[in-house]
Amino acid sequence: MSSAKDREYRFYTEIAVELAMFEFDPDKSAANAVKHGIDFVEAQALWGDDERIVVGSAQRHVGEDRQLVIGRIGDRLWTAIVTDRGTATRIISVRRARDYEELAYERARTG
Repeated sequence: MSSAKDREYRFYTEIAVELAMFEFDPDKSAANAVKHGIDFVEAQALWGDDERIVVGSAQRHVGEDRQLVIGRIGDRLWTAIVTDRGTATRIISVRRARDYEELAYERARTG
């Protein structure tokens, strides 16, 4: 007879992971890093902010809808301008959040 000490126990944990696919122009990413201090690889951390907000862009672009993703990376708020391309999110630009975007983010967090 085997004791509990002799038995092998295996524990399995299911972890749901949201996978996001990103695409961007590497040259534009490098230019964005020079201009705004953040490249598009670093900007993907915005999707790690569970309190990020997504709003439609007021600017109209022919052939595509754009969104603003406003979220925190470290202690700073950033705004990414993105568009959906099939199953991928295309990053167009990233910059520090403007005052009214910071206000919208804070209002969304506090209800």
